[in-house]
Amino acid sequence: MSLDKLSSRPLYAQLEKAILAEINSGRARPGDRLPSERELAEAHGISRQTVRQTINQLVLQGILYRQQGKGTYVRSRETAIGRIHLTGVTQFFFDWSQQTTVWRVPPHVVAAPDLVARLLSVEPDSPVVSVEYVQHNRGVAVSHVRSWILAEFSPLLLAGPCCEASILDLLLNRCGQQIAASRDRIEPATASPQEAELLDVPRGSAVQQVTGCFLTAAGRPVEAHRSLIRADRFHLDFEFQFD
Repeated sequence: MSLDKLSSRPLYAQLEKAILAEINSGRARPGDRLPSERELAEAHGISRQTVRQTINQLVLQGILYRQQGKGTYVRSRETAIGRIHLTGVTQFFFDWSQQTTVWRVPPHVVAAPDLVARLLSVEPDSPVVSVEYVQHNRGVAVSHVRSWILAEFSPLLLAGPCCEASILDLLLNRCGQQIAASRDRIEPATASPQEAELLDVPRGSAVQQVTGCFLTAAGRPVEAHRSLIRADRFHLDFEFQFD
């Protein structure tokens, strides 16, 4: 494909279209080496800077890749997808400096529901300690949380009502457990009448449900939780790493 130097379309964009046409037609296949910048510049009668600009864009898009000292190659689409790894997810519900935890009921022993049993790696209906709380931000209820903690900590947890600033403080101060990680699943849900009342939203409102567990540095789950978060107080930031 020849480039039209009289066109209003920039030359680098025309070259990009030409390279993509070669790839999409199968004439340039995954693993094929592209001509060098000098060769492309001479073939199309354009500067090497224009060629470099085009190649850089296609590399950023994951369509091409470079090998140091060897050249530029067509990337397999499967390889490009496989290069993406989710390395971190940060949840921002509200300003943590303004968080207030309101404990609803004292710790008490219950039978572990199936989901909780799986998260804590215990048998279904095994005894666990349940706590329930609502988190507020500047006086607004933003999340309703139920937590289940391993029964081995029950003597420490049942000694009195909760007064800690958060579930993490409860686990650290009463149970001596420093939490190192959280493993969670986030999905849409609908607030029950009671949950809607606690979150001060209309019945049947859409909320975000977070189910998961807290783990120690050794990877041991010691607490499972189910949180319902007001949709208007929730967003996610993702961080990806490209190998």
